This record gives sequence, structure tokens and C-alpha cells, in this order.
Amino acid sequence: RVTSRYMSSSELLLSNHNHWSAMVWSAKEAVYKLGGRRGVDLVEDMRVVEYDSHQCVARVAFGEGSMASVKLSFVDDKYVVAVATME
Repeated sequence: RVTSRYMSSSELLLSNHNHWSAMVWSAKEAVYKLGGRRGVDLVEDMRVVEYDSHQCVARVAFGEGSMASVKLSFVDDKYVVAVATME
């Protein structure tokens, strides 16, 4: 499966949303673009560690202890991602 290239088994368990894999991809892509680092392993170097389904916010750990909050919005059957804060 393609999801194994960017999602860990623990990330799969964070939500049962029908589009969860697309949401994780979008969150990681936004953080990747923000960080500007090449050669990032999306499973090993970047992890969705928490998801708030009420706020639709994912917390993504990356790099050497960095953390980002990513707001996910569903518009016209597509997810639009905005990195809300760097922690």
C-alpha cells in the first residue's frame, strides 16, 4: 500500500475518519514544505502524534524535537492545510 510510505501503524490508529490517510499526507506535506528540508523520510522523520477531531488539528513532530500544529479543513471534497503554529 502507498500509505506505508508515509504513515506508521500508530498514525493509522489515531482516527477512523474515512479520509484519514489523505489528511495525514496533507499535514505532513504542509510541514515538509514549511521546513524546507530535502531527504525527509515521512515515516521516520515526521510523525502525527495527536489529532483533535473536534478542532480538526493534527500535531506533527519533526526534525530534532520540533512540533507543528496543522489545521485541516475540508472544502469541496479536498483537504486544505494550514500550519497554524510552530511549537
